[in-house]
Amino acid sequence: MARIAVLIGDLFEDAEYTEPAKAFRKAGHEIVHVGLKKNRTVKGKKKGTPVKIGLFCLRRPVWKNKRPGIPFHGRGQHGDL
Repeated sequence: MARIAVLIGDLFEDAEYTEPAKAFRKAGHEIVHVGLKKNRTVKGKKKGTPVKIGLFCLRRPVWKNKRPGIPFHGRGQHGDL
């Protein structure tokens, strides 16, 4: 079926991950765990559910010296945003 990416980090809410993940797997989907470091195991906040990261994403800004998505034409003037 489909491949579903789950962005996950340390101290995630266990139920917010385990219940949807169980339903996706039951429906035949594959879950791919994405985090900041590949092959790292993160754990849930309350139950300590272990999840191993399979893919990683980079932590670097996409925009340099710009505010993303917000046109800003003047400071201190009303209605400029």
